[in-house]
Amino acid sequence: MYSAKMIKKIFTTILLATSLLIAGTAAAQAYQIDPSYRPSNEPFALDKTIKDQGASGATIVVLQIIAGALLYFAAPIGIIMIAWSGGSMVIFGAEQEKLDAAKKHLIWSIVGLVVIILSYSLVKVIITAIVGAASIATTN
Repeated sequence: MYSAKMIKKIFTTILLATSLLIAGTAAAQAYQIDPSYRPSNEPFALDKTIKDQGASGATIVVLQIIAGALLYFAAPIGIIMIAWSGGSMVIFGAEQEKLDAAKKHLIWSIVGLVVIILSYSLVKVIITAIVGAASIATTN
């Protein structure tokens, strides 16, 4: 079924991948980032005072979490689609019909990624404006 040369090649590839994985893990453990430089794992920098504002604060927090979660799921899908389209263009470069379809997928993937980023920014700007207006109203 498999020749000795093929088995040797598979074994060498597995051995190399395993050693790279072990070396990468050791290097990652050796280098630690100072905790003050690490970003928080929240979709937005959720202000603790917003959380304490009752129902309106809770609504803002929920909107922030939803917008951040959508960004974290949609952006990688957009990037994967861009890579997929580029790979399709390379693979089907000789067939004009498939190449045109891959170009269309690439264009729409880029447009989708731009829409994702702009919608995230728009939600962040609106929430910041609402929070700013609420803080001005409560101080007056």
